Amino acid sequence: MLRSIRLLGSFLRLNWKYLVHLPRSCYFNLKYLDLKSALRLPIFISNNCRFVNLGGSVEIRAELHAGMIKIGFTTAEVFFDERYHRGAIDNSGRIVFLGNATIGQGTRIFVKSSGELIFGENFWGTAENAISCHKRIEFGKSVLLAFGILLMDTDTHQIVSATDERVLNPDKAIVIGDRVWIGCNATILKGTEIQEQSVVGAGAVVSRKFDRPHVMIAGNPAQVVREGISWAG
Repeated sequence: MLRSIRLLGSFLRLNWKYLVHLPRSCYFNLKYLDLKSALRLPIFISNNCRFVNLGGSVEIRAELHAGMIKIGFTTAEVFFDERYHRGAIDNSGRIVFLGNATIGQGTRIFVKSSGELIFGENFWGTAENAISCHKRIEFGKSVLLAFGILLMDTDTHQIVSATDERVLNPDKAIVIGDRVWIGCNATILKGTEIQEQSVVGAGAVVSRKFDRPHVMIAGNPAQVVREGISWAG
């Protein structure tokens, strides 16, 4: 425990800007993690991230270190002013982190009691994104989200058959493979699957499974516009 406290102190000396957010971050860690893990302060949360509902669970399935997960901090200063962009967390389900993650300012996260939201190692979400998880949304390793992206594995409201009341639009999981880059203002809807080393163009609307890796996807509705690609960064 003493070693954890020393490591936390070293982190804060090197990253003094996080000190003002320490009370809120401590509360979140103590809410979801056991005491020994919480004292390592693996999750840092900005004061500009509103806690709508802190139910459900948060798990970190990786070696813990201070500040490995950052939520609500500026990652795109040119486009967003952290004084005016607030994020929110409304969690009744399960949120899982598989390693380091950066979730930028203004990001809104909603996880229903039936939902599971999984962030792969080295996840990076720039800013002002919205995630609504009723069933399952999974990000692979080193996924990059630009800004203004909406991800929903649900239609929110049910459409039922007029004859037998069957639900015609059930929730469907979203699976984003390793090293996928999703451009700004894209919309990722239920049933989407994107394979590794792919790029989703700005403003694309994606709602189906893409079987091939190394593709560029764009348009509304989204389609493959180029194959045999990868991206750097």
